[in-house]
Amino acid sequence: MLSLRTHEPQACCSKAFSAVAATKGITQLTTGKLISLSEQELVDCDTSGVDQGCEVGLMDNAFQFIQDNHSLTTESSYPYMGVDGTCNTNHEAKHAATINGHEDVPTNNENALLNAPF
Repeated sequence: MLSLRTHEPQACCSKAFSAVAATKGITQLTTGKLISLSEQELVDCDTSGVDQGCEVGLMDNAFQFIQDNHSLTTESSYPYMGVDGTCNTNHEAKHAATINGHEDVPTNNENALLNAPF
């Protein structure tokens, strides 16, 4: 069972929280391991294109960041601070979970969600 975060994300940081929750879920489904992953890593390090910390961002870009960097680190290695910071590449290098791809699922389409590959 996935646990809910104990801190409230800022509205614009929702792409980081959503991408981390999806990655955490697929990691548990595929490995059986429930790993608490770092939202702050996405906030600080995923700054390409329109993604700029908690100001603005897209989940697709967050997923692409995870793929391009081959991982996300753990929450304990790179804790959520609630503000934009500078990317800490020492923490970023600690691989905890990764994804090999991502796919958008149409809104309000449960069948598409059930049939999405993982």
